[in-house]
Amino acid sequence: MYPSESGTRDRVLGPAHLAAASFGIGVPIVTAGILVVALFSPGLWTSVPLVMLAVFVANAANLIAFLALHRARAGPGPFRSALGIGAVFSGICISAVLVLAAFFARLGA
Repeated sequence: MYPSESGTRDRVLGPAHLAAASFGIGVPIVTAGILVVALFSPGLWTSVPLVMLAVFVANAANLIAFLALHRARAGPGPFRSALGIGAVFSGICISAVLVLAAFFARLGA
C-alpha cells in the first residue's frame, strides 16, 4: 500500500498524525515509569502523592482527548485506533494510581 495508490488516502498517516499517536501512546508509558521510579526511590518518597496526582491528571487528559477525537471522528481510522491503544494504557495508569491512593489512605500515610 503506497500513498500514491487510490483509496489509501485515509489509511496512510501523515507526520502530524504519527506524532500525535506516538504522544498519545507515550504519555501513559512515560508516566507509569515516573510513578514506578517515585515509588522505589527513597529520595522521591516524600513526593509520591504529588507524582500520583501528576500521573492521574496527565492520563485523564489523554483519555479525555481520545474520547473527544473519537466522538468527532477526527483523523483516519488507524490514527483513532492508535489513540485508542493510548487510552487503554491511560486507563490502566489511572486505575493503578487509584489503587495506590486507596492503599496509602488505608495505611494512613
